Amino acid sequence: MTKATVRDLRYDFPAVLARVSKGESIAITKRGKIVAQLSPPEKVKASKQAYRAKFLARIQEMQRKAKPDNFVEWFIENRA
Repeated sequence: MTKATVRDLRYDFPAVLARVSKGESIAITKRGKIVAQLSPPEKVKASKQAYRAKFLARIQEMQRKAKPDNFVEWFIENRA
């Protein structure tokens, strides 16, 4: 992890932001002590959305295959 000072942020924020945008994590220091950290966002939201979409598609497929009166029972038996 690289370091940038508060002064660097104040006077050259676009350069620091460009480094973070490229995937670099930067420790922000003030008087030699780390006071914050800038990191690119995690791709958790995208993976959660993909998981939810796959899960819903799987449930809908199961509902199409199962009879409405025994869906819960069938779901419990066939979950993977």
